[in-house]
Amino acid sequence: MSARRGIPSAASAMRVRGAAIWRNDPRFRPPTDVFEREDVLCVRVEVAGMKREDFHIVLEAEQLTIQGRRERKEEHGTAYHQVEVGYGDFEVAVHLPFEVRLDAVRAAYEEGMLLVELPRRREEERRVIQVPVQSGAGETDATESRSA
Repeated sequence: MSARRGIPSAASAMRVRGAAIWRNDPRFRPPTDVFEREDVLCVRVEVAGMKREDFHIVLEAEQLTIQGRRERKEEHGTAYHQVEVGYGDFEVAVHLPFEVRLDAVRAAYEEGMLLVELPRRREEERRVIQVPVQSGAGETDATESRSA
């Protein structure tokens, strides 16, 4: 901090930022692009230095969630002057603007970029099912289960 006005100096700001990141700050969020191309929603996350098995990708209801952890390799004898690369746990959550074809969702990791592709579900692929109503004893009412 500058003694003059209580303003943090550049060096102290870097130490604070670096310390927060190095403590595996839960606010680490990798740069993410979300875009649509030919009826496919694409989510691209920049996370260099990871392996495919480091990612946990979940598609639930109307949300895609990507979780992972990027570890910092210890470098003894190194004095950092600036730290901007984020390490630790991260989570990216993306609201889906349309229903997706669950059987066609793909993810690929190449050259530090994770790309998840979520194809739009076509109208004719929607399934409508009738759910039979059960009586209080757990038995299905035969007349309701046979309706078309």
